Amino acid sequence: VTGLSIIHWEILENNPYSTFVITDILGKNVKILNVSGKSEVSIDRNDFKEGLYFGRLVDANYKNQSIKIIIP
Repeated sequence: VTGLSIIHWEILENNPYSTFVITDILGKNVKILNVSGKSEVSIDRNDFKEGLYFGRLVDANYKNQSIKIIIP
């Protein structure tokens, strides 16, 4: 992420995602966003220090989809 990035996902009708959690490399929650009914989230580089983060979409059954987020 070098500016503003938008992360898109498909909305699951039978079990939609409810939360997008960003954690640092040590697993500490840095940001938690409510994404119920949404299919995207924006990440602003200015909200984070340089480093490696992980973004995790969580559904109502606590199933996860994860991505790496690198802030240069």
